[in-house]
Amino acid sequence: MHMEELQRSFRRRRSDIQELHKMHTETFSQWLAEKKMTMGNGGKDKSKGKRPFLASNTVAREEHEIRRRLDSQSNPQSFSEPSEPTKSGLYFI
Repeated sequence: MHMEELQRSFRRRRSDIQELHKMHTETFSQWLAEKKMTMGNGGKDKSKGKRPFLASNTVAREEHEIRRRLDSQSNPQSFSEPSEPTKSGLYFI
C-alpha cells in the first residue's frame, strides 16, 4: 500500500525506481504509524493478534518486489517467454 501511494505521487514527478525506493525506506515507519492511528482501537487489537510480525513481513515483501522489478529492468531477458521445446521436451530461454 505504501509503495502504491508513493508511486502515485511520484508519477507526476517522473522519478526513477531507485529514488522511489529511497523515499519508501525513509517514510515507511512514519506512514505505518499514521495508518495505525487512523484505524482506532480495532487496528490496535489486530496488530497485537496472531501476527505481530506483519509490519516487518510487509516491508520484506515490498523490498523483494522492488528488487525483482529492478532486476527485470536491468535484465529483461530473464523474464522472457520460453522458446520452442527441444526434442527432450525441455524449454530453453
